[in-house]
Amino acid sequence: MKIKLPEFEIPEDRPFANDLLHREESAIILTQLMSTIEQPFVLAIDSSWGTGKTVFLKMWKQYLKNSGFRVLYFNAWVADFAEDPFIALVGEIESQIDEIESNIEQRGKIKAIFSDVKSKALPYAKNAFPLLVKIATSGLMDFSNIKREDIDKFAENLTREKIEEYEKTKNSINKFKDNLLEFVKELSGEKPVIFFIDELDRCRPNFTVSLLEKIKHLFDIPGLIFVLAIDKEQIIHSVRCLYGAEMNSDGYLRRFIDLDYQLPGIPEGVYVRALFSKYDIDKLFEHAKGNREYVIACLECFFDMFDFTLRQQEQIISRLSIVIRLIDVRAKYVGLMCFLISLKSANNDLYRKFISSEGNYPEVLDFLDDKSRKHHDKVLLGDICAQIILSNCLNDVDRETSF
Repeated sequence: MKIKLPEFEIPEDRPFANDLLHREESAIILTQLMSTIEQPFVLAIDSSWGTGKTVFLKMWKQYLKNSGFRVLYFNAWVADFAEDPFIALVGEIESQIDEIESNIEQRGKIKAIFSDVKSKALPYAKNAFPLLVKIATSGLMDFSNIKREDIDKFAENLTREKIEEYEKTKNSINKFKDNLLEFVKELSGEKPVIFFIDELDRCRPNFTVSLLEKIKHLFDIPGLIFVLAIDKEQIIHSVRCLYGAEMNSDGYLRRFIDLDYQLPGIPEGVYVRALFSKYDIDKLFEHAKGNREYVIACLECFFDMFDFTLRQQEQIISRLSIVIRLIDVRAKYVGLMCFLISLKSANNDLYRKFISSEGNYPEVLDFLDDKSRKHHDKVLLGDICAQIILSNCLNDVDRETSF
């Protein structure tokens, strides 16, 4: 019995062999684009959380490697614990040198160049933070005793300090970029280096914005193409958390993203059927194939009705794979089981009310009616409504069962 799927396998020679969402065509199109770009470029793969961005990036990464590209990958979410995201990013690049260069002699040369890159990274990371106003330690907190000449002198010193800090920051950025450019030239050959930045949308707002503020200075390095995997709405939220609700966050992102690419939608039924096979649920319907199609139709309807992400869909089918082993799949209330498992994810409070001794099925029916749309199967929904009412009257469903 499979309760959890194993880690997604990406065969080196056929990276899209296990692609459940038919996204190989997107990788082919984007690879063709990468092959024609001769200038620095920033591509954003924009898709909501839980829609398969990371899996797509990993498959595309292998596809690019097979096509002769050098590819770097940084998972921002994994590094979210780090105090400085830029230092984490530089460390991740260093850890991947062995993977991207098999020639031992060339690898040694690349590592030597990168040691210079690393030495310039720390000053850049330190100096890139905005200078904090040091009034608390300036001796000027006793406002009743402040003289005009003290204020003028403090302002003059603060201005000079800001200018000096700006020059340090500018110099450290330029030195770091010069060394990184040499590193990229050594790596790239005839094709650009592709740098994936994944899961930015899952990080703490200050981590996300800090990383963007640092790496935006690298977006103009020749031979380097950045691919940012983001949920744009979440990034906009992060920017507003730090800069305020009035901030034009969309304009902020447009300043350095050259192209947005939306991952294509998923063909209806494809993902559900694929997960049925992956979780070995198909075997349970060998003698009830009609009910198998009915259950799939129910799940497709509820997944669309409640706008579940791919990750939520997988969690629901994982639960279903357990529950369905405890019931007769030929039973009339199997559709209700699908609904209740879906309801738990969509509205847990309402689910809890329904499985309590009170029942409260009218509220559940109202919720179902409110969420249904014109294109949903009215016959199927009518059948589910009947099962909800019958379960309340006849106690066909064990209300203490937790999905």
